[in-house]
Amino acid sequence: MRAEIRTLGLPYTSDDTQQWKMVVETKLENSRRLIILRSAVQVYSMRDTMLDLCGIVEPIADPLDIALPLLYNSGGEFYVKPAGDW
Repeated sequence: MRAEIRTLGLPYTSDDTQQWKMVVETKLENSRRLIILRSAVQVYSMRDTMLDLCGIVEPIADPLDIALPLLYNSGGEFYVKPAGDW
């Protein structure tokens, strides 16, 4: 894995038919792989499982560093969502 920044197309389009995208940045820092998602990202859990809050990122704040094992469940899925009633 090398450090890079890419855009990832999302399966949505705006009213003027432009595809939504998010920025995915990967870095190597202190022998760790960092994956940074930028833009409004919301991932839904379709299961009836409890989710534990591991942090909140405020607008115009430093990034919240979360170890990947804290994001994944035992089935290999991960959970991330914006705060609020989305």
